[in-house]
Amino acid sequence: MTNKHINIQAKAGDPSTFWQGKSGKYYRTLKEAKKDDGTGVYNPDSFRINKSLWDSHKHTIIYSLIAILFVCLVIYGQRIGKLEIKIK
Repeated sequence: MTNKHINIQAKAGDPSTFWQGKSGKYYRTLKEAKKDDGTGVYNPDSFRINKSLWDSHKHTIIYSLIAILFVCLVIYGQRIGKLEIKIK
């Protein structure tokens, strides 16, 4: 018998792994999920940290904007004739 589990992003000290019993309720341990008697039921959403898009992907957004700016500067330099790229 395999029980499903979910991992969430939680604050330090809070549980981040929850096991689901056959009834669909979530427990902190696999042993409680296998027993599935209704005691020790947790709601994973109450422990979940909700981060904004910026907080979650700040570095990716910044690096993407830098790359786009670089490409735009190269294209602009070619169009005004200040930058010439020769490929042999």
